[in-house]
Amino acid sequence: MTRTITYLLFFFFLGLGTYLYIPLTKEPVKAQEFERPVFGGSYKRGIPTRPDTLDPVYCSDVTSSEVIGQIYSRLLRLGSNLKLKPDLAERYEVSEDRKVYTFTLKRKVRFHTITE
Repeated sequence: MTRTITYLLFFFFLGLGTYLYIPLTKEPVKAQEFERPVFGGSYKRGIPTRPDTLDPVYCSDVTSSEVIGQIYSRLLRLGSNLKLKPDLAERYEVSEDRKVYTFTLKRKVRFHTITE
């Protein structure tokens, strides 16, 4: 019985001390300010190994695929739910027999030949 009362008093005073230690008036937290994006500069990202190639045609490993995905755009990309979503394509349609895929490209898309 005495031990129980001792524990109760200990935790009571521990809680009371903690409550009194924490200041009752806190300063409001300011929203974090971010710098506006600036064009140019460098982008650094750690990768596990050196990519074998930067040519999308010859890509056969994960590291090359990740780096190529940062450099080149694709017609479609995988979304976070692993469903296809448009990237360079504004939308796409699949025929009923699934033999014809029609892509509508976004406006102002430039290719490596500088043509739209």
